[in-house]
Amino acid sequence: MSACPPVRLTARAESFALREAFTISRGSKLATDVVVAELHDGEFVGRGEGGPNARYDETPAGIVAQIEALAPAIAGGLDRIGLQDALPP
Repeated sequence: MSACPPVRLTARAESFALREAFTISRGSKLATDVVVAELHDGEFVGRGEGGPNARYDETPAGIVAQIEALAPAIAGGLDRIGLQDALPP
């Protein structure tokens, strides 16, 4: 049985134009920004996305940086339980 290849983590920010303005009491926006994270194991790709929350001073670039900082730990075997301790709430 061969050893599993290390898992590779990537992250990127994407922006999607909205068909029409989304308006709430705090303002309107014409696009939504998300961060996409992908895990690659050489055969399969797992993908997830989430939107940074300005209320918590999150930005797409800041979230991408947080995710990318975990790449060495992920490649070293960090699991989902360990990940919960490695990231802020």
